[in-house]
Amino acid sequence: MNASKNWIHMWRFAAVVALAFAYLAAVPGASAEPTPALIDSSARGSITVVKSAGDPFAHFGDPTRNGVPQPVPPIEGLEFQAQKVDGIDLTTNEGWEAASNLDLTDFIADGPRNGDLDKPQTATTNAEGKAHFSNLDLGLYLVTEKSGPAQSLGFNVINPFFVTVPSTATDSKSWDYDVTVHAKDQRIAARKAAAKRCIETGESVQMGITSTLPAPDEKDHIGSFQIADPLAPELEYVTDSEEVFLTRADIQSEPNQLDAADFDVRVEDNVATLNLHESGLNKMAKLRRGNPSATLTWRFHVKAGDTPESGIVKNKAFVLPTGYPDFDKETTPGIPTNEVRINIGNCGGETYVPPSDVPSVPDTTVPNEPGKPGGPDSTPEEPTVPVPVPGPGIPGHPETFEPAPPAPPAEKPSSLAVTGANVVYLAIIGFGLLVAGGWLYRRGLREGDK
Repeated sequence: MNASKNWIHMWRFAAVVALAFAYLAAVPGASAEPTPALIDSSARGSITVVKSAGDPFAHFGDPTRNGVPQPVPPIEGLEFQAQKVDGIDLTTNEGWEAASNLDLTDFIADGPRNGDLDKPQTATTNAEGKAHFSNLDLGLYLVTEKSGPAQSLGFNVINPFFVTVPSTATDSKSWDYDVTVHAKDQRIAARKAAAKRCIETGESVQMGITSTLPAPDEKDHIGSFQIADPLAPELEYVTDSEEVFLTRADIQSEPNQLDAADFDVRVEDNVATLNLHESGLNKMAKLRRGNPSATLTWRFHVKAGDTPESGIVKNKAFVLPTGYPDFDKETTPGIPTNEVRINIGNCGGETYVPPSDVPSVPDTTVPNEPGKPGGPDSTPEEPTVPVPVPGPGIPGHPETFEPAPPAPPAEKPSSLAVTGANVVYLAIIGFGLLVAGGWLYRRGLREGDK
């Protein structure tokens, strides 16, 4: 009888011990995480660049966008090039460290390390907005966009960026040899207007050009921004008449007038060119980040000289953001404004010419106070337009995009996220079960001896 009781007591103890160990075994983090896979040095890779219209910083500059589907229309016909950076071996820790310490500006044209780039491979975005580079060696690649196709479609050129092949997969435990990066872009749109549609010889008139702004890069930097206005031979730029403003067009905010040190205007071969300095670019980047409705307005005066044979001068300006070459009157690179027409002479007669075809502009802008950009005068006899209306009045802005997909539900915390305090707590419970089992076993033995 005593023997059978002992077996019962031992079974109870074993059950308690098993329960305790089972409890401890269930503690998250008790087992080691799998070791990330090594890079297969014999593998080949690919890069797919996806470019779509919209604000590239909707996801704060993350080119992979964490796998979120693109919510905006793709752009077809844009040309990209990929160049491998020599001397970076991603199968070693040293290679990854070297890649992380590179300065991208060293690799631009005429940069000190531009010679370390291999021959470029080119790819053009298809109807899905995808440019595909296939059969690539493993390594670090510099991806840039060529300005020509983007210019013809009225888009800004994205800033160059590095991408590694392979890149870390979404599970953070394996490697992705077919890398996809998303480069969203907003169409740059600009509009030009004149304060009067007819002026006499020797009279001056105010011109204004308003443009949406390129988005800054992940370091809040915009590389360059210019506006070139090739004036008609009958018009002369009035020196020191320029004013430049930055405006949040989506709200009735006070425009920010730039200081003279923020920009310069040069006139060569009757082409007036506004060029922003570093301080002006910094102010532009600060306003533009996350605000696709932000605009820049440049207004100035021109003076009428000789009367043209037709009595009319025609003119349009060109916006040249980062990535565009310097303006040339023959090739006219840049994003064009609408065409402005002005009559010279006989303004009291019937030679009044209406403006060229541009979308109508609602008169809902900042009041036309001295020193501030204003809206159009609604009086038909005196169609004064000190500056083009920013924001919704600019052709093509804001764009109509498909709504972004709803945010994914918050992920439940992983079992690996259990804190050390939780582990200690569970261990104490397990130890308590062991002690309780031992006490029950000894008590059973004492009862059996009685």
